[in-house]
Amino acid sequence: MNWKISVTTEPLARKLERSHPSMSARVYRALCMRILNAGKSKYYDAALAHIEHAKKCYSKAGLDADWQTVVADVRKKHFRKKGFMAGFEDIVAGTRKQVEPSFLERAKARWPRMTVREGNSSYGGKSHDDPAAFSRKFKSV
Repeated sequence: MNWKISVTTEPLARKLERSHPSMSARVYRALCMRILNAGKSKYYDAALAHIEHAKKCYSKAGLDADWQTVVADVRKKHFRKKGFMAGFEDIVAGTRKQVEPSFLERAKARWPRMTVREGNSSYGGKSHDDPAAFSRKFKSV
């Protein structure tokens, strides 16, 4: 996939959102369709973001009929792309969920940074201040 086109086209779509929402909607739609037509499931999140912007722009421009045409077209041509269609249907319904954080991000939030305190550690009740106790616990095999 040639990302040079996306890198230059996306800022253009953002600039057009206020002054020419109908043109911006078409650009965002094209960016989304480019990903879908290429079958790049790795980039479905970007495609969903583009189609969400397109929906807002179509609405702002008063082109609800055009938006419904896009919805019908996507449903007809890409119904087998389950990884995309679930998010797409959420956008159509207006209930787009936030992207779930990665496992690592969830784990970091769940377990605050562990500190070793005197008498309350996994190193036999000794803190890191006692190097002898630490080295006895973790001797090289």
